[in-house]
Amino acid sequence: MLREIVYPPTEFSDTPRVTVAEIGRGAVEGAEMSYVRLRGELLCHSEAEREIMLGHLQCHIDLTRAEPGCVSFEVLPTDDPMVWRVEETFVDVTAFEMHRTRVARSEWGRLTVGIGRRYEIEGADTQTPPPFREGTAGVSE
Repeated sequence: MLREIVYPPTEFSDTPRVTVAEIGRGAVEGAEMSYVRLRGELLCHSEAEREIMLGHLQCHIDLTRAEPGCVSFEVLPTDDPMVWRVEETFVDVTAFEMHRTRVARSEWGRLTVGIGRRYEIEGADTQTPPPFREGTAGVSE
């Protein structure tokens, strides 16, 4: 049985019902999908940053994947032990902005503020990113 969610979550909503499986296929009753995709890298500048990131990454991944509107979220190691590949997809700009807001206020956001981020975003006219290290293109992860 598929779990149903209403996105965006409101007590009284006329928005279309979306099932988890339908999100993965891109089908939503009565609505057109406008995915937001982020691709890029997390860049640790020291072993201390790497340890902080590794200590909190799984919780961050789990919380993000549980967010309404999250289609996919991956943080994968690269050949460089200080760099991780980030790929995330959200059903629309609202879901993406909600994710960014949660991250900026989260323990992950506070503890990893110094870790570099280099991202490209498609499908969104994004506003100013949360306050990450100056000179980085930090957006959400």
